Amino acid sequence: MIRLEKMNSIEFEKYLSFAIKNYADEHVKAGNWNEKDAITKAKE
Repeated sequence: MIRLEKMNSIEFEKYLSFAIKNYADEHVKAGNWNEKDAITKAKE
């Protein structure tokens, strides 16, 4: 069984920071985005 738990704001900010960077890195690796603009695009 899967159980979901609420995140507090600090945990969410930590997760969001990781998720944005990871998403940007994956697009750079795939050749979709250049490294310079990747973080900005990931935040859109």
